[in-house]
Amino acid sequence: MDKGRYTQFHEMCGTVEKRFGRQGHLQLKGLDLSVLKCKKLLDFGAGRGLNSQWCDKYYTLDADASLEPNFVDITQAQESGIIFDSIIANQVFEHIELDAIDNVIFSLGQMMKKDGIFVATIPNVHRGTYYFNDIDHKSPLMYYHLASFFELNGFKVVDAYRYSKNIGAIIDADAETKKIMEILETFYELDPAQFLAVVARRI
Repeated sequence: MDKGRYTQFHEMCGTVEKRFGRQGHLQLKGLDLSVLKCKKLLDFGAGRGLNSQWCDKYYTLDADASLEPNFVDITQAQESGIIFDSIIANQVFEHIELDAIDNVIFSLGQMMKKDGIFVATIPNVHRGTYYFNDIDHKSPLMYYHLASFFELNGFKVVDAYRYSKNIGAIIDADAETKKIMEILETFYELDPAQFLAVVARRI
């Protein structure tokens, strides 16, 4: 990322954080993928492809050819000429080098229709050592980092929130445990939520 782009990115991070607030104070809720419901969905970094229920036509993109994806890279998806209504990238961007994320989001955006929805999820780097337990992680992203890449590449971020596989354990914790969590977040920026989600609309 050259100096000019970095300055844009840095300023956008501040703008996004002012809009949505401190990461540990983002709304905690269940992951909502119903916003993806559409005719043509691209699952970027699809793995075994578990999101076909949200669309009429489901396309997968994954570098692992043994999974038999529709596309093994972005270039192949571009050459198909398909314009997607929605895209999901579930736990993918943390595996991509920081400079490449900018280009990837731009390229994916070029394959989307106007007003299309993009949902991206990442691990919460504020959850102790959770992020660093995976040796394949390359970019420790805050939500406002990811949101800023979207904002700089033709998207409007419409939602950002925290989620976990078992949010009840956090929401329904007893008063003493909640007080401890609050102290840990305030002074050490530690957060029990496992993941973050950013929802962006193509403009």
